[in-house]
Amino acid sequence: MNKAIATITDPAQISRLTEFCAGRLKEKRWLPESDGFTMAHRPPVYLVFYDGDQGKYNFGIGQKFFSTVDGAGYTWTRADAKEIEKFLSLIGIDSKYLLY
Repeated sequence: MNKAIATITDPAQISRLTEFCAGRLKEKRWLPESDGFTMAHRPPVYLVFYDGDQGKYNFGIGQKFFSTVDGAGYTWTRADAKEIEKFLSLIGIDSKYLLY
């Protein structure tokens, strides 16, 4: 069951998060779900970016990966500890949320 743990409305924070996610989408090698990413790897934390009431895209985070959904389905990429820490600090949550 999905549970909202935060709603981010601060434009500056949204801008930093968008920049971070967009940067990772451009820089990283994203792999399809069939390439090592299974249902067991679904992110315990994910952001949903909205335009009004419409969810436009999402960006997930696990202990060692980022994930997103695009036209091809779930895709994922490995993430190092520094990237994970940076993302958590941008969201403003503790790493305990990454535990399943």
